[in-house]
Amino acid sequence: MVVTAACVTAASVAALTVAPAHASPVAASSASTGTYEVTMVARWCADYADVFGNRARNDIMESLRDLGPNTPYNPFVSVQPSVEDGLAPQSSCHPLINWTFSFGNGYARPAPGTNLSYVKGTSSVANRQVTTHANTALLDDQGNTTGHTIAGAATFTLTSTEAQLASQNNKFWVMGGTPIDPLDGQTGTYGFAALRCAKDNLNGDNVEWIAYPSGARHVFCYAFYVKPPPEAGVINIVKKYPTGVTLPADQTFQFDGNLSFNTNGEFSLEVPANANASAPKEFVRGAGGTPWNVNEVVPEGFVFQSVTCVSAHQTSQWTTPTPTSVSIQLGAGDTITCTFVNDLAPPPVGQGELFKAVIGDPFGVPPSALPANWTFHVVDPQQGNHDVSLPIDPITGVADSGPLSDLTAGTWTISENIPSPTPAVAWAFVAAACESNGNPSTLVTVVAPAAPTITVTVPAAGRAVCLFVNKMVPTSGLTIRLTTKGGTGSFGFAVQGAGDQNIGGTNDGVVLNQQATTVAAGSKVVATGDSTQPLYGNWIISPILPAATAAGHWVLDSTPICSTVSAGALGSEELSVSLDAAHPQVVCDYVYRLVPPSTLDVVKVIRGDRSGQVDPVVIEVVCNDGTSAALKVPTGAASPATLTPTLTFVFPTLCSVSETNDGGGGAPVGTTVEVFVGGAVSQRPADQLNIGSATTAEHVAVHFTNDYAAVSPPTTGPSTTGPTTTGTLPATGSAHPWTITSWALALVALGAALLALRGRNRRVAD
Repeated sequence: MVVTAACVTAASVAALTVAPAHASPVAASSASTGTYEVTMVARWCADYADVFGNRARNDIMESLRDLGPNTPYNPFVSVQPSVEDGLAPQSSCHPLINWTFSFGNGYARPAPGTNLSYVKGTSSVANRQVTTHANTALLDDQGNTTGHTIAGAATFTLTSTEAQLASQNNKFWVMGGTPIDPLDGQTGTYGFAALRCAKDNLNGDNVEWIAYPSGARHVFCYAFYVKPPPEAGVINIVKKYPTGVTLPADQTFQFDGNLSFNTNGEFSLEVPANANASAPKEFVRGAGGTPWNVNEVVPEGFVFQSVTCVSAHQTSQWTTPTPTSVSIQLGAGDTITCTFVNDLAPPPVGQGELFKAVIGDPFGVPPSALPANWTFHVVDPQQGNHDVSLPIDPITGVADSGPLSDLTAGTWTISENIPSPTPAVAWAFVAAACESNGNPSTLVTVVAPAAPTITVTVPAAGRAVCLFVNKMVPTSGLTIRLTTKGGTGSFGFAVQGAGDQNIGGTNDGVVLNQQATTVAAGSKVVATGDSTQPLYGNWIISPILPAATAAGHWVLDSTPICSTVSAGALGSEELSVSLDAAHPQVVCDYVYRLVPPSTLDVVKVIRGDRSGQVDPVVIEVVCNDGTSAALKVPTGAASPATLTPTLTFVFPTLCSVSETNDGGGGAPVGTTVEVFVGGAVSQRPADQLNIGSATTAEHVAVHFTNDYAAVSPPTTGPSTTGPTTTGTLPATGSAHPWTITSWALALVALGAALLALRGRNRRVAD
């Protein structure tokens, strides 16, 4: 077959596409909508220190000991084998074969008899379970094979129900093991270390959710276990006051050490207002090995009294390396409870002290929200006026005037000046109370007073302590708006805390979910769901796109923008947003565009002497997304012929379009191949034909034109150039029919036939 390239005019294009005849297609596929896949991978490691931590290192982690280096990921990178299997020290871990993963549409914690979270709603995904194999094909983010394999892994394709769940926030959950056995029947052999899945590598518990980055159709989930694990025990920490002592406001106490997996081992306990002790804070940890250490950071205004521990089974040991700390050697299966006791530090006799405390809602008080100073107006018993200004500690949220010496005996009046509201924050008065020589006054609560006021009697040679409590009320907020072009759809937005370390709390690990559904292309809608009015601090917005359908797939039409310079694009779609006094109301706009499917037409044109086509013409299409088709044009079929139906592709693909039989039966056939993109001539090769892009649909046509020549049979008739004779030919039936003339004619004809045969043989041999 001879294949040539040709330049094509608009007139010839029109001539080729007018009223095409429909030949019989062979195995022509329908529209390709694409599938969504997940590869589950399991690994075991010799030590917890070999495993990277997830992005949020906190007490949501469910490993029995702290993990190794901090995560190498940022919030905008999905889980990748090159990181999980390629970076030390995690690269020393081993494939774990025959490990089970389970799926559902929610989660709970913990599974009975364990400290591990588990999935719920398993019936929504038909109780699917996946078990790792020795090896499976390594796929790229489009689900295409890479030519490599990955050990201790299994790949599965999402059902339509699962794909719908994965297109929403926190709807398609995975766990290691099964809901009734998170360690897959191998408790004592393996201990949980970490689980990371697709875009969710935030918290270090045994459940993560699956969602797909924009344009991706294949993601990875990695689970890590330690072999052998330590046995487990429970450590409870309690904070209390001496018997009979309470305070009129919540009081937070800070601790550090290695018991908590939070940054620097810090955690806090809160004694509620009018209560004597905190609720126990439980830590499930590994027994034996390195001791667990807890130290109290004694706050201003308190004195440390004691720490005592009680072992339920008397198998744990504890010591007090310093007066405010305890070191615990945890026994297997034991529960040990350690109680730290503090009392108010009274001022010297004849003195007073003024305390100020703030509380936050709902994620604590960011230090950036605090005013520079908190002021009070004080009137002494002689009606003298004094102003006291107290800076609040940005770590504890408490202000302390320190001992006020030589106070005049009698009644003192204290009024709080509530700070003026900013565009982002207002301060509400909660309560105030005083104590005189150990005798508390009546708790004072006022609803939105201009200046909350309390009186206290300072006895001669006595002491007095007063406390005012205020609450931060955010007035700032975040609005997310969505516009779609080319179609309508439902999008999710995860508003995730960016790790603000706040007084009394943190937004680290907090995810607020919103949704937006457009009803008309080009119309702007506001996302709704979890409230982001009010909201304060640093947050990250991560969109979750609808799954691709036969109508196409969604892409970002333009860079997301917000109404404040405090927001900046991180990666392609995520936004980092800061809500504060300078930027109290932030509006962020997302614009997505529906990219319709690309199409491929195949056209066959036959010209010349049709007797030259002795076999059916066959054109085959093979694409890397699994699509295949063939156009078969029988002898005598109408020209032009087209592949029916037209092939469609939701995602970009690479196809090979080739003529595997030109129909000439071995005789020379002139074949021209022409590629058109959007009706214009293209130089793209037909056998390596890219169709569409991630952001643009293309209409591609490949035209094959065959020119046939007729094949003439050999000539065997009488020669017209031989010698002539005189006389007449014998009559039919003559006794001597062969004359010298007839012998000559026969020899001439035989020679012509031999020459024709030799010429044909020579042409075939060439």
